[in-house]
Amino acid sequence: MKQLFFYGWLGLVIVICGQTLFAKDLPASAEQLRAEVESALKAKDTNTFTSLFNWRGVSDDMKSEMKDETADIFSHNIATVKLSALPADFQPTNELNGVRYKPNVVIVGNIDVEYTEKGNAVSMPYGTIGDAFYLSSTIEEKIATPATKEKGLNVSVMGAAMPDAGGFTGTYVYVKGGNEISSDISGKGNRSVFFWGDYVKSCTVQKVADNQDWIQLVISEDGKKIFESKQITNKVPVVYEKK
Repeated sequence: MKQLFFYGWLGLVIVICGQTLFAKDLPASAEQLRAEVESALKAKDTNTFTSLFNWRGVSDDMKSEMKDETADIFSHNIATVKLSALPADFQPTNELNGVRYKPNVVIVGNIDVEYTEKGNAVSMPYGTIGDAFYLSSTIEEKIATPATKEKGLNVSVMGAAMPDAGGFTGTYVYVKGGNEISSDISGKGNRSVFFWGDYVKSCTVQKVADNQDWIQLVISEDGKKIFESKQITNKVPVVYEKK
């Protein structure tokens, strides 16, 4: 199952107390950052891995909250570590209960980590400050807007995590502040999106080709799974409608 880190800027940010690199040691390119992430993960070197995050403005509460997420990454064996572009619906900031959550670097792309377990992967946004490249952390700002009671929502389409995995098309509709918002979730292999809202109203996904590849739709609210389809190997649409 592909996990998506940082989308929505609250629920899946990997931050624990780490070291600060000296300027001469900071990755000077996306490829250098990717290579150092790969080396640290494969060596299971937690200190080096956490030193690749930017820590400017990160609260102690946020650092403590995400220790389990870091531990989960290091519980897996790593197959590949690649650079990828940001998805079209990427949201750099989010507001919840009177707090604005935002990245502490200028986001330019993702580092995708695929585990050796079939179908398992994680994606981590990275960005820049000046000429240096970092994995991004999340900072919090109090805002004057009224507190809301939004939920952390997640829509995941799982499939074969292979380079030649088949594609799928799909859209989902969620309600936020009483307004319906429609977004695309087309892709190939695995794709997962995390966002804030009242609830997921509907979602439809469908394989592009009628072959042996499979897809499975999973929808969660505040970390609780509310819908999980069977693995579908044909072009019959997978449909979720909130009851």
